[in-house]
Amino acid sequence: MVDKSKHFSLQLNMPIFGEYQTPIGFLPREKAAHALMYYALTARQTYEDVVQGHELVYEGNLDPVANFRQMFTSIADLYEVAPEQMAKFWPNVDMQFTALDLPHLPKEERYRFDGKLIIRSH
Repeated sequence: MVDKSKHFSLQLNMPIFGEYQTPIGFLPREKAAHALMYYALTARQTYEDVVQGHELVYEGNLDPVANFRQMFTSIADLYEVAPEQMAKFWPNVDMQFTALDLPHLPKEERYRFDGKLIIRSH
């Protein structure tokens, strides 16, 4: 039997990209900018693996599927920022990707969410 008087908590430390902050890099100190950088790095890897189909092999008839909107909003939640705040920092993240010679995410709304987000809760 579980003792309900004991509370458990989980604390996640999300990455802060200090080495890419101004004046060395292009990211401001705002958490939302670092959240977007983390999303962009994660989404770019997912884009390469799933969308471009780099020989992922799954058992059975399952095709890999990626929900980029859910990834975007989940990362915003983990950083405790609004998704709309994150979206404001695309110019900074794009400049940082260029400086690091990383491929950018395609400039399509289904990957970048730089317009008005409509978040539906159940």
